[in-house]
Amino acid sequence: MPREVMMKRITIVLMMMAVSLFAGKITGKITDSRTGEPVAGANVYPLNVKGVGASTNLDGEYWIDGLQPGGYEMIVTHIAYASKVQRVDVGDGETELNFVLDA
Repeated sequence: MPREVMMKRITIVLMMMAVSLFAGKITGKITDSRTGEPVAGANVYPLNVKGVGASTNLDGEYWIDGLQPGGYEMIVTHIAYASKVQRVDVGDGETELNFVLDA
């Protein structure tokens, strides 16, 4: 493999690693407003960002990795609940964002 091609590949890998060092993570829990119970199977994702999101587990917990620092409008949807939108500012580390849903 020519040296020039190898150097380009190494540069790309290093750039990808640098971007991931400054990526944020959103974690949280979705609960029912009436019972306080966790809501499993809810979908959480940032509006206007394609291909990023998560579904809550049986404990109502979710996490979304690899977000660039900045502000996001996050939406949570579930077939049995009204959708809800909340704004969150994501930094370089972990940001917690919980939702309480109304049936």
